[in-house]
Amino acid sequence: MTNPLVSIIVPVYNAQKGLSRCLESICSQTYQELEIIVLNDGSTDDSLAICEQFRAKDPRLVVVDKENEGVSRTRNAGLALAQGDYIQFADSDDVLDPDYTQNLVQAALQHSADLVIAPYWMVIPSNSSKTGHALETLQESLGIEPEAPKTEVHKYGFLPQGVYSREDYARRLMQQPASFYYGVLWNKLYRREIIAENQLGFAPDVHWAEDLLFNMGYLEHAEVFVSIPDAGYHYIQNPKSICHTQIDLRGIVENKTQVFQLFKEVYTRLGLYEELQPQIYKFLFAFSESGVPSDSLQGALLDAVSRLNDASVQPEPSRKKPRRKPKKHARRKKPRDKTE
Repeated sequence: MTNPLVSIIVPVYNAQKGLSRCLESICSQTYQELEIIVLNDGSTDDSLAICEQFRAKDPRLVVVDKENEGVSRTRNAGLALAQGDYIQFADSDDVLDPDYTQNLVQAALQHSADLVIAPYWMVIPSNSSKTGHALETLQESLGIEPEAPKTEVHKYGFLPQGVYSREDYARRLMQQPASFYYGVLWNKLYRREIIAENQLGFAPDVHWAEDLLFNMGYLEHAEVFVSIPDAGYHYIQNPKSICHTQIDLRGIVENKTQVFQLFKEVYTRLGLYEELQPQIYKFLFAFSESGVPSDSLQGALLDAVSRLNDASVQPEPSRKKPRRKPKKHARRKKPRDKTE
């Protein structure tokens, strides 16, 4: 029996700093049956040249040079080209362990899985936070030799090892609905047939949680879900990424509201909305493994919840006391509150 082909889709935009490391980790996978689709999305740095260098060394690479259209259209272009039995995604500044794809494929074959999900490593460089960058700048301005960068590494995985039905996976997802673990693409292996037959893709007009929207569409069509225990993907947190620089308070609230509505629709179709309604509402206040909501954001989300409640449920009974029958004496003016 021949090994199934895995298409790994890698969107690239101005990623020269970490691109070589990323592509080297993909080309060095112990699983050899790979189609590596690298799409240069109109980079203005040396990213394309790096892609061409790797194509010259490894014939499994397919390099596409295209105009800048954004990550969603770029991933869609990759899906259109993919010929593999399975689809895997990677971001251009991240790193894969050598046996990562092997572990995903092995689990898929062993259990006839439609989706395989794995824990991942979150790598936080010391200067990726505002605090770390400010400290480094202050030390330099004072003529103090900055301390050697200290990188934080955390492992995240929320689904115990095992095989899950669609309904059980959906229930587990709602325990951590805003997590990278369930929301992102790069810690999963997908069956290409399901994507193609159901015309699944990425919405070009969505710039936040586009991975999650794709995953929710895939959830409705997949049947067998497998969780493996070994982490093999290193997500390098980038302070210059869209989610760190281009999403403002209003955008977060709007996007969370849209995703909430999507959850509601999908879980209604799955017949799970009534059962999981409290957890679905909690998504509005849940954040990813690296997110810490500010007071202003929490307040804005409370307002969003109020609007959703007004639109979707009956208003609560008035808290005012029931109206009494008018007495015959003249109406008195309403007394002042004693606390005033």
